[in-house]
Amino acid sequence: MGIASLILGIVSIVIGFVPFIGIIALVPAIVGLVLGIVETINCSKKKESTGKGIAGIVLSTLAIVFIIFWVFVIANSDSTTTNTSTNNNNNANSNEIVNTETSTSANNVQEEKTSFNVGETFSNNNIKITFVSADQDFKNYGKYANVKSGYKVIKATFDIENIGTSDEYVSNYDYKCYADDVACDAFYTLDLDDGLSATISSGKKASGSVYFEVPQNASKITLEYNTNIFTSENIEFVVK
Repeated sequence: MGIASLILGIVSIVIGFVPFIGIIALVPAIVGLVLGIVETINCSKKKESTGKGIAGIVLSTLAIVFIIFWVFVIANSDSTTTNTSTNNNNNANSNEIVNTETSTSANNVQEEKTSFNVGETFSNNNIKITFVSADQDFKNYGKYANVKSGYKVIKATFDIENIGTSDEYVSNYDYKCYADDVACDAFYTLDLDDGLSATISSGKKASGSVYFEVPQNASKITLEYNTNIFTSENIEFVVK
């Protein structure tokens, strides 16, 4: 048994030195340790030399120490890989959160804006409206048109694009006019051929104008547009 313990100890410690592969030497190292202990005990009882048994114990013990070391290294390697992967996933999730928050903030800015000047554009999920121009004293109407005394006609022109998935009907009835916060009447005459009235298919565009009679001395003129018929949310286009 002493020779067997010594041989197993030598084999185990040689294999145990090899990185990672050394783990397979665990079984022969344990067997060599056990045989070395038994050999040492027997030789002590018989008062014989215990050199081979002790050598087997020492070599097998050293092999086991090396094997435990490689097990520790492998465990830490797996832990590092897992942590790295987790950190990468966390970083990716953080970037997604930042991008989502940025996108949400941008959308909130659009939603919170309720007043638009000439050249600006309002848009939601269904429609995009660009305030093209505003004529604060429109006169190019027929001589037979009836404009109330002390009033003038204003003209506002819009470009409209359907960015939704279903048809959108647009007309001058979508707009209400206020002069100094007082409601004004729409202006109609047969001489106007660019009035706003169209059914726009998804992805299509239309252009048109709306006309209102307002007091000549009005200091503030706005057009109100309802963006959601269910919640009565409105925006305004500033004419003056």
